[in-house]
Amino acid sequence: MSVRGIFISLALNIIAAGIVWYLKGPNAGLIILAVGIAVLIGAGLWPNTKRRTRLAFGKLMEEGKILELRMSESRNVEEFNELGKKMVDWVNRTRRTLVRFDMDTDAGAFLYSGDSPSEPLAQLAIYRAKLQEIVERKNL
Repeated sequence: MSVRGIFISLALNIIAAGIVWYLKGPNAGLIILAVGIAVLIGAGLWPNTKRRTRLAFGKLMEEGKILELRMSESRNVEEFNELGKKMVDWVNRTRRTLVRFDMDTDAGAFLYSGDSPSEPLAQLAIYRAKLQEIVERKNL
């Protein structure tokens, strides 16, 4: 919740408490005010899962993009092999992230999407495309 949203909610809560205070008395007004403040605090403490999900997948997509670029620009075998290990790590982290956000079916589909090509760069491109598809379909 933004700061502006908090102030607007607090102002509306005070207005509602004032109306109840006037109509039903001070005890009812204080109860309404206390409940409103408790709800605002609860809303502020409630975890924003959608935001965390978007951040996690945004980070993974960026890492995949950078990894694919580095692999395509790699000129020696040792560097390419090291990037291949990083690709395997990225794939596993992406799968674990999908599972952590209760997307088990998508995690399985993602994991098996890059199995066909034997060339690591082609695999990475397919994995990235599958992750992009999942993100778009889930509206993340």
